[in-house]
Amino acid sequence: MSVSWLKLKNRIVLCTENADKLDPKVTESYNRRVFFNQEKYFNALADYNTVMKLEPKEASYYHSRGNLYISIDKTREALADFNTAIKLAPKEASYYHTRGIILQDLGRTREANADFAKAKALQK
Repeated sequence: MSVSWLKLKNRIVLCTENADKLDPKVTESYNRRVFFNQEKYFNALADYNTVMKLEPKEASYYHSRGNLYISIDKTREALADFNTAIKLAPKEASYYHTRGIILQDLGRTREANADFAKAKALQK
């Protein structure tokens, strides 16, 4: 796992230990679990899949699941989720930045630089 992957993994923060006691139809219940801290990635993945069925057009869920995929070394899936997040929220700078890190690690420098430039332009 490269240094930039680790940085992304370390930026993932979920809160609320008792989220499973919340309403299962409320997406925030799934989004706030602490599985990352416990390294239960596959439970977290199941939660993201559930929440995304409830709200399939919420870009932040794709971004979060993409970060999870990074943590379990599923680069192709992470990239697909970041692409979807960008399609759903094309003005969100952080999505371009994160995708740029993935592309850079894959050796796709030109695409990564384009994403970094887009992220910087959106931040202005």
